[in-house]
Amino acid sequence: MSKRVVTFVTGNKKKLEEVVAILGADFPFEVRNVSLDLPELQGDPEEVSREKCRLAAAKIQGPVLVEDTSLCFNALGGLPGVYIKWFLEKTGHEGLNNLLAAYPDKSAYAQCIFAFNDFQNGVATEPIVFVGQTHGKIVPARGSKDFGWDAVFHPDGFTQTFGEMDKATKNSISHRYRSLEKLRLAMESEHATVVVCVHPPCEAAEPGLSVNGNILTWIHHAEEKEFHAEHIVGPSELENIVALPMVDLVLNGENAAVVSMGQQSAGKTTILYHPQTGIVFPVAKALFAKQKLAIRMSFLDVYNDISFDMLKGKATKCRPLYHKTIGGYASELTRLLITSYEHFEKTLSLCLKAVATECIAHNRVHGMSTRILSFYIENQTECWSRLDVVDLAATSSSHNALAESDCGYSMERGMRQLEICWKSLSDEIVWEDCPFEKSTMTILLQHIFGTHAKPFVIANIVQSVLQNEENLITLHHAMLLKLIPRKPLEFKQTTISILSAIEADMVIIKDRVALLKNKLLMGAGQASSLESEMQSARQTLRNLEWLRADFQKEAVEYHQDGLKFQRAVDNLDVIHGGNLLQHESSNIHLIRLHEEPLFSTLFKFNLAVNVTIVGSLPSSHTAVGKYPGIVLFGAGAMEHHCRFEMAVAPNVNLVTEDGTCLVNGNVIAGKYTLQHGDILTLGRRNVFRVFIPRVQRLEPLDLSDFFSRYIAVRSYTSSRELSHESAKETCHHALIKILDRITTIRTMHQQGLELATMDDSMDEMDIHDIYHLKGDALPLKAMTNEMRLATIRFMSIASIDEMNVLETRISKGYAKALLDYVDEASIICKEMKKPLVIRAVPIIHHAINKSDEDPIDRLQLQTDIWIVFQHNQRSRHRIIMRPREFFVRLSLMRCHHYNFICNNTKANVTDDPFLIESGQEESLGVAPLYLGRLSYFLGIEEIIPIVNHSGAIAGHLLVEIEPFVEEKYYDSEVRREVVRYVPYTNKDLDKDDELIAHVGLNMSIEFHIKIHGCRGLHPALNSNVFVEYTFYDEERPKTTEPSPSKSSHPVIQETFIHRVIVTDKLCHYILNNSIAFEVR
Repeated sequence: MSKRVVTFVTGNKKKLEEVVAILGADFPFEVRNVSLDLPELQGDPEEVSREKCRLAAAKIQGPVLVEDTSLCFNALGGLPGVYIKWFLEKTGHEGLNNLLAAYPDKSAYAQCIFAFNDFQNGVATEPIVFVGQTHGKIVPARGSKDFGWDAVFHPDGFTQTFGEMDKATKNSISHRYRSLEKLRLAMESEHATVVVCVHPPCEAAEPGLSVNGNILTWIHHAEEKEFHAEHIVGPSELENIVALPMVDLVLNGENAAVVSMGQQSAGKTTILYHPQTGIVFPVAKALFAKQKLAIRMSFLDVYNDISFDMLKGKATKCRPLYHKTIGGYASELTRLLITSYEHFEKTLSLCLKAVATECIAHNRVHGMSTRILSFYIENQTECWSRLDVVDLAATSSSHNALAESDCGYSMERGMRQLEICWKSLSDEIVWEDCPFEKSTMTILLQHIFGTHAKPFVIANIVQSVLQNEENLITLHHAMLLKLIPRKPLEFKQTTISILSAIEADMVIIKDRVALLKNKLLMGAGQASSLESEMQSARQTLRNLEWLRADFQKEAVEYHQDGLKFQRAVDNLDVIHGGNLLQHESSNIHLIRLHEEPLFSTLFKFNLAVNVTIVGSLPSSHTAVGKYPGIVLFGAGAMEHHCRFEMAVAPNVNLVTEDGTCLVNGNVIAGKYTLQHGDILTLGRRNVFRVFIPRVQRLEPLDLSDFFSRYIAVRSYTSSRELSHESAKETCHHALIKILDRITTIRTMHQQGLELATMDDSMDEMDIHDIYHLKGDALPLKAMTNEMRLATIRFMSIASIDEMNVLETRISKGYAKALLDYVDEASIICKEMKKPLVIRAVPIIHHAINKSDEDPIDRLQLQTDIWIVFQHNQRSRHRIIMRPREFFVRLSLMRCHHYNFICNNTKANVTDDPFLIESGQEESLGVAPLYLGRLSYFLGIEEIIPIVNHSGAIAGHLLVEIEPFVEEKYYDSEVRREVVRYVPYTNKDLDKDDELIAHVGLNMSIEFHIKIHGCRGLHPALNSNVFVEYTFYDEERPKTTEPSPSKSSHPVIQETFIHRVIVTDKLCHYILNNSIAFEVR
């Protein structure tokens, strides 16, 4: 069979020979070369390689391979880097050495980046990059000078330069070899099967995605990204694509896993566990259809990086463990023996009920949990295998590592560490070297990625432009998992082989314990260290003993475990109240809506009684007999919240008491008769739907979204701060500011053209402020080609599009579910007496492109709804966070609130989600403005450098000062002469019309000081910027409100009016002093 052809973009035949030699004869492609004239792009090397690969694929119309090579001198901060080709042409080998003549550090590294772009069904896939580095030093040229800079690069650990080495030696250590080796392994290894599951949106909206075969294109204005997956399907197609192939694998003795990933409300849980369409049911049905299989089952819930065994009925903490034969498990983990498909359905139903109860009763955020359902399959005559079903917590868009002191560290630790391990494995880090041990999540899931299990990754996305950002995060993580190579099992495992491995490990640990014990008796070594090590070894031994005993359990023991589990779940029902229905009813009842729609049908409450008391539990020690008929949880729930009274059947009245009750979003005072389909909110966490079966039969409602808390809350939640009209006003105001910023850039550019004929140092800093976001400023003469009117047009169109998207997100109700959580956070603060104001605001994040050719991508221009935590008395103290960061903080707030309600002072919750200030306010710098121009009644409009404490320029401040003079005029309404202040600027520069001469002593004037914002601040310092200054003899400084936008150019639109009397002291102050604007 002939190989497919991949085109290597190069005109260098020697380079082609080297690449072919490194890849070897077993490489699945035939490598040919072609010389293409591709543009020399600038930017991040990996992104440049990807873009060049895309351009090459568009020309070749087939698989392509593109290389970018760099030689980086550490003493020069990475230069020449990708420009080494031009440096070598201009300076030669001697010139490269001369570059480092003044530096003692001659170290360098050679870097090679190969970008590979496949072609499937006539469409190019998203490029994959492979980075290789070789470290060494720069030396005078030795050896052959025919191949670039080889003669001056001496790799570490060798006595020869690349130019002196033979081809075989060089090809085994070079940067090109390391990059191509990663490419070869990626092509030859088995990888995860990535399936993109596209869910329909809740509302009519632009799709934001296009699908062509196995290629999904993500669209954002002019920016497009293509993603290649093995399958792009709807939820109904997953059975044949995922479920049944997994069953075939485990029946053949291999391990398999399915990982369902996506953002909150993307349907990742539903596709696994929905009774009609969930893939666990066809998996179980196919397994139980086979004979001679012993199937066991476990279920773990990981929250706040703590694992809970859910098959004990009540969530029980357990320690995460790992063994090389079976993978991740937990201490004393319950593994139930499941005897039939019906037995599985019943057990899973009870388990999901326990999960939902735990989530409701303990104030958990559903999207922050990871749930692991595991099947352990033993073929009595052949082999043992494992199948895992993982409902992964919502993945984060941020990859910044959190410090242990950061708020949300423990809540985010599992997912962050998992992403670190994914990245390491995709970069060909050896599986054994990955830091799996650093979190509960990675310990439990490490056997799925990069080792013996065959993973199926389901990326759940919603086909709506309103969820573009969420979709992009999910797709990026899915593509990352696709790059992780998998090691197939060398031989099939059996129960006997697993027990043999466990017993062998036990022998080693016993020997280790005996050795440590002898050392302690002999007094060799530090006693405390030896004691600690021995305790750890003994614990490991106990874990292995339990694991061995679990494999040797008798059938009667498994039966007893099942009975204990069922009794424990039945006992959980009392938590919800005495009116919880245990079966279907034809009477009027309430359905508790859960954050996960799948769980909403689990809890129904009978209202066909005389009186139903509704409220929270007085304390955690309340006797069961004193529980209300319906128990409320979380913030806003009162002990005597309300009650339901049966009038004439089926009419039931809601009677309010101490708590706030909303019906379809409207506050109820007094009495209200329930109607079929009504949505009740009793406290912030407790949302119910009224269901009257006899009315449903006569006037049926559409039940497709009936049980969705998300849809229900969207239908009525409102906020004055985030209504459609307020959002429209905010967006349009921000749009004006963005366009004004573009116009300012255009003006500064014109100034740059005029100054290009002068000394480059004149006013250079002001003009270079434009480019701070993109790196070092350009010389003034180079600016002539950097900014054209097309930039303004592109940015204007993209800005308007973004504003329309945000307005649509709000008008369609996208923000209302988020607002419901914001209201809950506010009530938590009120009940716990925390001085915080929490609100949601439209945030516009904008930057400016340097080149007209660059597309407007989401990093240049973003709109979203962000959450503001602000101190109710000190407005400067606030933080602005994205919804994901808010959900992390809300989950911690719920933990604190739960402990507060239960009066649990011993709870181990270290993070304080209510803390928004660190004490001292950090000064970013001072921007001094000389006032001399005011002496001649000239207005001031300046862009002032902000100088930090070390003397460096941290950014720029935009300030305008306009003088106003007193004017008397006759007001016909009041029928008398009145005084007003009108702006005045001296336009005759030849007349030295000084202030004192123009206005006169003891006259009143005004100075209007307008602060327009900052430019070029570091991204980490721009979310809470305000300005403080003192004018003349005022005792209290003037302080602006913190900036309302998240941008490297935070907008601060504030005007201060200073009315003063003209005196000699004032004139002296203006002529000889400056205002120090302190930026914090």
